[in-house]
Amino acid sequence: MNAIVNDSCISCGLCADTCPAVFHMGDDGMAHGGEVPAEMLADAETARDGCPVGAISIEEETQRTTAPKGAVVLFM
Repeated sequence: MNAIVNDSCISCGLCADTCPAVFHMGDDGMAHGGEVPAEMLADAETARDGCPVGAISIEEETQRTTAPKGAVVLFM
């Protein structure tokens, strides 16, 4: 799982205070999320639910496939 903070963040720091293992305040003054360890999921969800502007989402990681260099990738 990954925690994502969108650009509606108001830099209140609530998420970083609630779940510092996942969220931190960057040099840009904005909150940033990261990987959510399984044992921190409840705290990350509390931070998400407490965000006053709803700027946080928690998403499952999608498996990425890397094509070899020079490969042609077709989408249908």
